[in-house]
Order: sequence, then structure tokens, then C-alpha cells
Amino acid sequence: MNTFDLSAYPEQPAFYTDTAFFEQYISADIYQVFLNHLLDNISDAVFLLDHRRQFIAFNKRLMHVLQRKPKDILGHYFSINPIEGFEDSRKEIFLQAEEKLKNGEKIDRLMVIMPPNGKQIFAHIRGIPIKINDDISIYLGLLSDVSQQTKIETSLKNVLEYDQLTGLQNRQNFFTLTSVFIRNIINNADLVEKYQQKLAIVRINIDNLQAFNASIGRLATDMILKAFVKRVKEIEPINCNVQGFSRLGGDDFALLITMSSPADLTNYLEQLQQISHQHFLINGSHIYVHFSMGVALYQGNILTYDTLLHQADKALKQARSTGGNRIVWFDTLDYSPMFNRVHVKSAFTQALKDSQLIAFFQPKICFKTKYLSFEALVRWEHPMLGILSPKDFLDEVLENFSQDLFENIVDYCMTQVNLWDKMGFDVKVAINVDVRQLWHAHFLPFMTEILAKYPTFANHIEFEITETAQLHNNHQTLAMLNFLHERGIKLAIDDFGTGYASLSYLLDYPIDTVKFDKIFIQNIHTNERKLKLVKSVIDMAHSLDMEVVAEGVETAEELALLQQIGCDMTQGYFYGKPMSVDETTLWIQDFMTA
Repeated sequence: MNTFDLSAYPEQPAFYTDTAFFEQYISADIYQVFLNHLLDNISDAVFLLDHRRQFIAFNKRLMHVLQRKPKDILGHYFSINPIEGFEDSRKEIFLQAEEKLKNGEKIDRLMVIMPPNGKQIFAHIRGIPIKINDDISIYLGLLSDVSQQTKIETSLKNVLEYDQLTGLQNRQNFFTLTSVFIRNIINNADLVEKYQQKLAIVRINIDNLQAFNASIGRLATDMILKAFVKRVKEIEPINCNVQGFSRLGGDDFALLITMSSPADLTNYLEQLQQISHQHFLINGSHIYVHFSMGVALYQGNILTYDTLLHQADKALKQARSTGGNRIVWFDTLDYSPMFNRVHVKSAFTQALKDSQLIAFFQPKICFKTKYLSFEALVRWEHPMLGILSPKDFLDEVLENFSQDLFENIVDYCMTQVNLWDKMGFDVKVAINVDVRQLWHAHFLPFMTEILAKYPTFANHIEFEITETAQLHNNHQTLAMLNFLHERGIKLAIDDFGTGYASLSYLLDYPIDTVKFDKIFIQNIHTNERKLKLVKSVIDMAHSLDMEVVAEGVETAEELALLQQIGCDMTQGYFYGKPMSVDETTLWIQDFMTA
């Protein structure tokens, strides 16, 4: 207990003093006068409570704050008013304080006090138990009226978070609210599906507001802005909810809206457009205001608030550039023609600088053990187009940025598996390596550096060799694969049975794992020729001390049959689709507790 025991501090002074001076000039009576004068003039209320928590002493400041006479305080319970008359939240605060005092603990908290004049007071109250003897403790209390300070803080908060002209959320407040709202969705798979095309940011720009400013003056323009905001607020949308409404600055506004369907949002936007058909009466003049709107719908592949805002901004710019007074919906299909070979090459350089390259992870399940393994699948988190899959950019990127892409993904994955390791999850991740990557001049220096940087690299990372070029009889390829294998890095042949792959690879190269392409796995339980082929390769791989992974497993029947014929691991939608880092972490937690 945080209690002062007076018997433990017999010589503890009230003040640190010049003892000789006091003995010569200051009598006990004068000293008492001094203490009374001090207590009467300090800004805090000071009081004592007895062991029953009733007032036994206090200064004048307490009377002033509580607006009560001495007889209405002395001998009364510390809460002054009957606690039954308090609202639940205030009652709970006093009950907590009372419990602390009963237990001989300090109290230090804000409370709301309601004096007889009805003027609410915000008070900072501190209570310190003081032990008199073994049976009795009294309590020293200090009460500070912080109402004015609270008003200042509230006013400052209002200035920092709200636009002073319209009363709307300001830019920063809107950004914070919206980013938190969307982050909560992203972190919950059920909400991602719930809000798919049911959440939107709408950007609004009043057309030619600067012209109004020049012709009718700033004060009249401000009146237009306030009237415009009032009309927007008066609209009662059907099956739509405005979660946030902000003035971003000048003539720019933004809305965060949830809706039952995109059609409901269309109806709401049409209601907004009606504002431009009604005049505003400003200083006796009829003024019509036109405005442009850009709309971006939340899609499941959007991972950040910034992406959605960029899309809404892009749509707004298109609306304004084509004359204004119109609505433009952002659609990735509208912009996909721009994402051609030239655009990929120019944008990818920026993507590397801005860390836009990420990995999604698809689980690989071992039949024999609860072994956590994933394949890392590269994704591009494009600021305008959302999440792009490899088919949208990989061919162009591999021609010019293969090494940059490889280094980025290796570092991304190693950073992530180290985070999982700290969470207690021993995870192995397979990274795709294009054959041409092995021939790159910087491949060997990078691998030498990364192995030195991460001593446990081989425990967490394996490479899947993809067959975009022929492996056979390439001495450089063999040397590089041997270099990796000698350092403990497991190697797999990806999509075995397609492309350039041949059985001789299993003899010529240090391969640990064979991955069957999904064309051999789909419907294997109904295709006897597939079954015989896959089983024969499994038997052969096992005779060479290799593991076999089956890709594209989607049904329980396929899974059961693969287990029966001796397949070591499976990968496919039956266990999980490629997932973001957060989704993968939740998947791991569920898998480990299943």
C-alpha cells in the first residue's frame, strides 16, 4: 500500500528551513499564522478526510470550488452529494475512488463535480492515505480546478482536428479516421468480404470557386462554402451512411461512405448533384454552384487507405479536366491500357524505391508432420491500380529488373520469417528463382552477402527453380546450384512435367524436391492415366531421396488419393489461397491451435 506512516518519519519536516533563524525569530504562533495564510492563498483546494472518509479539515479554496459553506462540508462524506443521484459514469468513478481509499491506496484522477449552482467543474483530485496508528488512517487531499485548462485543451483539439469555417473534419482528422477504418477492414477477412464494393471515398471539388472569390469577395465565398456544406449535410441518403465528411482545404472536400450496393451510392451522388440545380442566396444575389466528383470503390485487392484516396483523386482530376460538373468513377480497367511495357519499366523503378513489392504466401502442407511451409508469390502494391499479380508485370520486369526483383523479395521474406520466428513460429518459405537469374552477374555476390547477413538463411528459405529457359548442359547453372546446395539451401524444380523440364534434371542437378504442375493433379481421382504417371514419378523421386509436392490441390478427394500414393506435401486452394502477411499470420495461429 502507498501509505505514509507518521511514526516512521518522526523528524520529517514540513519545509526545509534555516533552523537557527526560526529558533530566533519565528514562534509557533507565527508559524501557524504562516501556514494558515499559505493554505488560504494557494490555488489548490486542500482537505483532510478521517478514517470514515468524512471531511475533518479543509481550506477556503475547497469551499470556493464546491460552492458550499463550512457546515455543509465539515463531517460530510467525501463525495458531498448522495452518490445515488449521479449518472452511471460519474457514479463508477466515485466508487472506484472510494474503493482505493478503503484499501489505503492513492487516488490520482480527473473527476466531474457538480456544485449547487449547476456549473460543471472538471477537477483533478489526489488523495494520499496517512497512517496515524495501527487502527486509523486519515487522508490528505488536493483538488485542482482544471476546467479552464480543459476548455483550452478542448478548444485546441477543435482547432487541430476541425475546419474552423465549416466545422467539418480537417484533412489530418479525415485521413486518420479513414485510414483506421480501412485498416480494421483489411485486418479482418470477414470485413474485407462485407465491404467489397460497399465502401467508397468521394472527392468533391467546387468548380471555379476562385472566380467567385475574385468577383464577390472572400467573405461571400466563405458564405457559399458554409451553405454548400449545410446542404450536403441535409441530404438523407437511402442505404448509405456518411462515415466521414471533411474539408481538405480551399474548395476540396471528401466523403467516406458505406453503402448496401454501388447502386445506392449512385442514387446518393445524384442527390448531391441536385445541389447544383438550386441557387444559394448570398447577400441578396442568386448564385449557382457546380462541382465535380471523383469516386473510388473499395476492392478486396486494395490494402491501404492511400490507394483508395489516390484513385478518388485520379477520378476527380479526370472529371475536372473534361469540363467539370460531372461524376467520374475510378475503374482500374480505364487505366489498365496505360500499364503497358513502357509504363511497367518506368513505374517499376519507383516501385523498388517506395517498397511497393510485397509477397503473398500460400501454404504447403506436409502429410507427416505439422510443418509450416509457404510459397512466396510476388505482388506489386501499385498506388493507383491496387494489388497487381505477376501476370500483369513479370515478363517485362524480368527482362530488365530480374536481380532487383529477386533481391527485394528475398530480403522481404527473410525479414518476415524472422518476425514469425520471434512470435514462436518456425516457418520455411520457398522463393521462385528464374533460371536466368542464376546467370546474372550480381547473383553470386548478393547470395554471398545475404548468407553472411542471415546465418539462419538456409533454415528458413528454399528456392524453386522456374523453367523459363532450358537448364540442360549449362555449366554455369550447375555451378550456381551446387553453390547453393552446399550451403544448405534446398532446391526444388517447379512445375515439373511442363516446359523444358525433363527426367534428366533429377540426375544432373542437386534437386531436393519435385513439384508437380497442377495439370497433373486436377481430377487425378477420376483419371487413371494421371494417377499412374504421378505415382511412378513419386516412387522414382523417393528412390533418389527427393520429396514430392503436388500443386493445385482443390478437393478432399484429390488430397486423400495423393496421400495414399505417397505424395509428401500438397499446395492449393483446399488449404489456402495466397494471403497477405497479416492473413498468413492469422492462418498460422489457427493452424497451430487446430
